[in-house]
Amino acid sequence: MTETSSLFKCCKDLCGKNCLQQTDLITWDEDACGRDILMLYVDGLVFSLIVCFLETVTARRLMVYIKQHLPRRKKIMQDQEALSNVPKDSDVIAEEERVRSMHSDAAADEALVVSDLTKMFKAFCAVDHVTFSIHQEECFGLLGVNGAGKTTTFKMLTGDCIPSDGNAFIKEYSLKENLEEFQAFIGYCPQFDALIDRLTGREMLELFAYLRGLSGQDLVEAVNMVIKLTDLSEHADKQTQFYSGGTKRKLSIGIALIGSPPLIFLDEPTAGVDPVSRRKIWAALSQARTKTGAAVILTTHSMEECEALCS
Repeated sequence: MTETSSLFKCCKDLCGKNCLQQTDLITWDEDACGRDILMLYVDGLVFSLIVCFLETVTARRLMVYIKQHLPRRKKIMQDQEALSNVPKDSDVIAEEERVRSMHSDAAADEALVVSDLTKMFKAFCAVDHVTFSIHQEECFGLLGVNGAGKTTTFKMLTGDCIPSDGNAFIKEYSLKENLEEFQAFIGYCPQFDALIDRLTGREMLELFAYLRGLSGQDLVEAVNMVIKLTDLSEHADKQTQFYSGGTKRKLSIGIALIGSPPLIFLDEPTAGVDPVSRRKIWAALSQARTKTGAAVILTTHSMEECEALCS
């Protein structure tokens, strides 16, 4: 074997200063990666702590306080109020006065009380001082065209985004001050189906039932009841990736109903659904509201849907 052979091993006696030395890569040397690995662990720890902090109620209160007291935000809110000269309907004014005159005992008897809920995106006002309340076992509809702020209102009421102003209450729990307790009272069907393709409809319902704190026979009975209410018996054991659009909406509604929450949010529950499936969903919702005694708030741009469901 010659020195030029690819198998030639460099040794100190032959190569001198050019000898190839095997060194430990996990060291503090400049050419090693020990520093990089340490920084990776430090960054992971720091950002994990930041994420955990942002999920706390304290962080949410801090962000609300900062947003409300920013000079630019306060000026925008004042300008918006000054420019808001659109006349209000007499029913809207009457509802605002009714909510604002409520005492604490009356508010506690309502399923939901919303007071001056507002959302600003820079200088654009997406939701402008919305005020209303929902009675127990009532079905309340938010009717409006696309872009009217219906989904934004739902995102605020479910804690998905922070209101710029205003508040909402379920019993004695505040959206701003008691978010976790507030969320425990609600079931939510989003505008777009958030389903796991590889799970069956029954498994999806069982998953959310576990998250609701159900177990054992109570879980089985709750899942079976929702499957029956939403007319999913034929498809309950199929993977959701094979569901039609109408069946997916039924399952999303079922997820909102699981655990019998006292307040159910439905964001355009029949969007993209054919007329036959739409009427089946209406019947399922009416039956579910009657059986569970829940209050329902839904968004839609269909007057027919409001007439069919809203009380």
